[in-house]
Amino acid sequence: MTEETSDSAVPYIQPLQERPLFMEPDKGLSAAHKGTVMHFVMQRLDLGRLSAAMKAPVAGAGSGSEAEQSDGLVREISQQLTSMTDNELLTAAEAESVKPEAVAAFFRSPLGKRMLAIHSSIHRETAFTIEIKCSEAIKDFAGSTACDETMLLQGVIDCWFETEDGLVLLDYKTDYVPAGRSEIIRDRYRVQIDYYTKALEKITGKKVKERYLYLFYSGELVEC
Repeated sequence: MTEETSDSAVPYIQPLQERPLFMEPDKGLSAAHKGTVMHFVMQRLDLGRLSAAMKAPVAGAGSGSEAEQSDGLVREISQQLTSMTDNELLTAAEAESVKPEAVAAFFRSPLGKRMLAIHSSIHRETAFTIEIKCSEAIKDFAGSTACDETMLLQGVIDCWFETEDGLVLLDYKTDYVPAGRSEIIRDRYRVQIDYYTKALEKITGKKVKERYLYLFYSGELVEC
């Protein structure tokens, strides 16, 4: 580590390809790979262009209704996916695994609209390293002589931004979610979100006031 302090936060670039595209075999994508691709796309999307697409009426239409704005948003997302493929950031199979309508549904949500309204101030894929006590992460250390020892905790926060009231933390999930059972995902990732909150507050010195999981499988926004 080159930092003078063990607490740090830097932009993280999600790696997708371990080999050049022309060496990649033509095969189906695993669920984990699809999840990585979705995170990569959400990191790379030009939010300024999405914001403009949301505001601009579809050519030939004068009302600028939400449906028309949605069509423009889906088209802009599709164009950006094509550009990522043309620039060899994604393979054709990876780009096809991302549904523009699902991404557009997020940005039409209240939280997505808030993000587009302040698109230049959104932090995406922030890698952090913080120092914590061993007893916080490994319960078996509690009460032992090692409980006061420290360890480094590393992670990557999908998205966060600042408001007048505090910080907003957002994590994307592509897990399968049974209908009406979003609490399964909330419980599954509660500890992870707690650590992200601790890291963000420690690094920025500001309080996290809102915490969300966005479930791409069902299109639900879950408050944590």
